Amino acid sequence: MVAVESDNKRAVSRADATLTKKARVDETVVTSAIDARACFHASLLDEADSLAPVFASAMPFSHCCITPFCNETLLQGVRQEMLERLHFTQKETDIFKYHQSGDLANLDGLPEDEKRQLPSLQKLRDAIYSQEFRDF
Repeated sequence: MVAVESDNKRAVSRADATLTKKARVDETVVTSAIDARACFHASLLDEADSLAPVFASAMPFSHCCITPFCNETLLQGVRQEMLERLHFTQKETDIFKYHQSGDLANLDGLPEDEKRQLPSLQKLRDAIYSQEFRDF
């Protein structure tokens, strides 16, 4: 979330907390039309057939490494936005500490002026949530 706190944002966060994860993800599928392919490595979405056997035969559990995965310029923009514009809250459990930001699904609940400050993050989120990437 953007560092500027507001009552509106807290209300949106409370409302979003009541939704199930699936409902939040489905809600964000209806995002602005973007070219998901432009956000990923040039031929990534065409390589599903060649990656499937690698994924299935990997040990000790099914996995695969995709390098490069995303458009480097987009990732640099996301990194800059995260460092300069997102607010992280320190959390702590009995075994570790971490800093948590807002959920990607909640970007749509931000006021328009705050959304405009996160164009790269929004573009990456839309690409990951796109039907084309999910089908991959």
